[in-house]
Amino acid sequence: QYSLDVGSHIPDFRLETLAGSRFYMNQQQDKVVVLIFWATYCVHCKHQLNAFKAVADQYGSNRLKVAAVCIDPENSDLVRQVKQGFHLPFPILLDHQAKFFNKMGIRALPTTVVIDPVGKTAMRVKGFNPLIQQRLTDQIEFLLDKSRI
Repeated sequence: QYSLDVGSHIPDFRLETLAGSRFYMNQQQDKVVVLIFWATYCVHCKHQLNAFKAVADQYGSNRLKVAAVCIDPENSDLVRQVKQGFHLPFPILLDHQAKFFNKMGIRALPTTVVIDPVGKTAMRVKGFNPLIQQRLTDQIEFLLDKSRI
């Protein structure tokens, strides 16, 4: 099991995407990475995914990489419905049998992890509401501004 405590290094991992490609953590160097852990049955997760569309659109993918880690991808039709229904511009990563979710020691949905450009956890937040969204956005903006220096 790995630690997602603030300041801990994120282990290298790769997950298949809904589109059939692969997401490699080691290819995200020099980017701020946001991982949103969610499930198809989680209503708050869907609200958070929808809210992150604006963040992903605002900053583009050159310096910010948002990825949604689905822990119950076995029902691929439901996963596709969420992706298409919300017009999500970021990849859906498929965490079969929630192996990555469990290995990372996550217990709540949604959980969002913000990773700095050197691969360390900058923030980990459970749940979703407008205040949490603002805290996440502030942290992302801080890291993006800091990485410009």
